Amino acid sequence: MQNSILFSIKNKALILFLSFFMLTLASAYVVFSAIKNSQEDAEITNVLGRQRMLAQAMGKNIFAYEMATNRVKNIERQVKYLDSYITRMRKIYTEKIVQPAKRAGLNLSMDPDQESHPVIPFPATFTRMVNEKFQEIENFSVNILSNSPVNPDQGLKDSVDKEGFSYLKNNPNATFKKVFEQQGKLVVNIYTPDKASTEGCVSCHTAIKNKPFKIGDMLGIRKFSLVYSEDIAIGKAELNADLKEFIKNKSQFMTTLEALQSGGSISMGRHSMRLKTVMPVRDQNFQDKLKFVQAQFGIFENLTNTLITLDVASLEFRRTYQEILKLSTRLTEHSNDLAILFVGIADKNQQRIKEAIVVSVAVTLFLLSSLYYYLSRFVLSPVITVSNRLALLARGI
Repeated sequence: MQNSILFSIKNKALILFLSFFMLTLASAYVVFSAIKNSQEDAEITNVLGRQRMLAQAMGKNIFAYEMATNRVKNIERQVKYLDSYITRMRKIYTEKIVQPAKRAGLNLSMDPDQESHPVIPFPATFTRMVNEKFQEIENFSVNILSNSPVNPDQGLKDSVDKEGFSYLKNNPNATFKKVFEQQGKLVVNIYTPDKASTEGCVSCHTAIKNKPFKIGDMLGIRKFSLVYSEDIAIGKAELNADLKEFIKNKSQFMTTLEALQSGGSISMGRHSMRLKTVMPVRDQNFQDKLKFVQAQFGIFENLTNTLITLDVASLEFRRTYQEILKLSTRLTEHSNDLAILFVGIADKNQQRIKEAIVVSVAVTLFLLSSLYYYLSRFVLSPVITVSNRLALLARGI
């Protein structure tokens, strides 16, 4: 009988231990789950805050890229206009000045300042004279050179000139550009073909060079040279501008929206490689706003793709530029709205977490009270009864 009683007490104690152990596990699970959910909400809130910054950064990235590349485009466009102006100027100068002067018996000269009597400068000489005066006030020069010039002083000056001449000889309808360091500065040379544009050019060069020429033949090259940047590092940074940062920010912005919509992995920091898998946000208002932001982002992406293809001087470029500026601001505002919506969802989750912890504590207290009653009623009381009986038996009662 004693063994039976002890076995019964042992079983009850085991049940008591197991019950308390399960209660501890359940409470720990509830607490740790609450902490985990709270941490995830905080991380997603931070990610959505980053979305606002990414919207601004993308606008800044595309504008910085356009500013850097536009300088080169502007130089090339201005050289194109100037080259066209020189062509027309030389044609009119040849037809209206040089040819009538020759018929009147006036002499032409490659160096009018050294002549003892009034002479008419050759068209290329006239261009060079104007350039020399212009260069005195501007950090820019225009020259006409050739590998076999009529004026011996107008030969190819250096390896860059030779490279430009060789390229244009094989590509007479193209333009050649070279950026290089010179005397601690970054210099850009742009070369265009210098072609015979009138019969006066053809006849003069044919007579001097003693070989036939025709209109459209390349007589030499026009060299447009200017200092691109007095600071080499800054100049190279502009020339090497790219859209890598824009593409990276755009990818993060898009993948974050997709993950919060349908579930997936998101980067936990702008420059962090740590990824986190998240579940879709189960809130209809949040999902509706997210779809709206995605639509606005699609328009923004299309506009940026269009902008980099447009001529910087065109009206369409300026219109697109303004639209991107406005849309970048709106994306920031809508991303902020999305973050505010999720903060509200996180607050509700926090409230549910508090309620779960309160329920867990209440259940724990209830179970502890029940265990105390069980211990007193079914374990301790029988032990005390058995102990009393054994004491009586020992005394022979």
